[in-house]
Amino acid sequence: MADIYAALAATLSKEEIEKEVEKKIADFHGLLTREVALKLIAKERGLYKEEEQILKIKEIKPSMRRLTISGKIIAIDKEKSYQSGKRARSIIIKDDTGHVSVTLWNQDIQIISKLKIGDEILVKNAYEKIGNLSLGYKGTIEIINTVPYTPLAELIEGPVNVRAFISAVGEKKEYEKNNRKFTYISFSINDSISEQKCVLWSIPDMDKMTVGNEIIIQNGLFRENEIHLNNYTRLLIRKATNVVNGTVNDLRIDNNKLVFIVDNRTLTFNRENALKLLDTSVSDDINLETIVTLKKESLLNKNIYIRCKEENGEYVILE
Repeated sequence: MADIYAALAATLSKEEIEKEVEKKIADFHGLLTREVALKLIAKERGLYKEEEQILKIKEIKPSMRRLTISGKIIAIDKEKSYQSGKRARSIIIKDDTGHVSVTLWNQDIQIISKLKIGDEILVKNAYEKIGNLSLGYKGTIEIINTVPYTPLAELIEGPVNVRAFISAVGEKKEYEKNNRKFTYISFSINDSISEQKCVLWSIPDMDKMTVGNEIIIQNGLFRENEIHLNNYTRLLIRKATNVVNGTVNDLRIDNNKLVFIVDNRTLTFNRENALKLLDTSVSDDINLETIVTLKKESLLNKNIYIRCKEENGEYVILE
């Protein structure tokens, strides 16, 4: 309380503070204590901000409003449309006490495009209704910790998030288990450094599988050297833009720049972008030609996808 009084005293005299306190108490018909009156005055003047109380999911009660919760995203549902014209999309988050669905409405849906399964988020100003939460009118979602996409060469068994390009697509196949038929398709992806086999199980996105398209896999399961995609996987497929795809014919250094030949097309990269392309981080005293010599054999005659664009005669790697 002393801190609040001191903050007010920096802009008001003692007499002014007391006058404001008396008025505030009177406004509330004498039901306020002096301490609460001081807090309200300081808050109105932007000198006091109550600490947000982050609730555990198990602490949420029916009809609670202005809730703040945090947790990890474990699922992202598809968008739903209603006859009223409203649109909704939900995410499911969990903490160490449970999980809950949070629904975003209309324009707020666009927030979800920035989220991934596995991200840790802070949800502010939500309200409870029939066991679920909805983001309020002034609600916000903040990303506390984002899950990175893992390079294909660094995958380990367990849940994975990857971003790559479809490099090959197999035929649809069926198998039977417990008198039920299931459809699956095998395909390969490439992230410009490595190739990886994937298996897609009974998901409607099978028809979108086209070689060259960009693919984002969230919450896939890497096991037995394959990425498996199931109903818990979020899959985004879109036509690739600013991508060079082809076989590496040659790579060399010319005037301290990397010259990359892909299907007889010449791409030139400065040192910074060459290191990004080669997925290498080294000190400035390491010669670029030394790095290319070490990488050349593994890249020659390899099919590669490079996300890049041309600027002033050179190519820039896009993140």
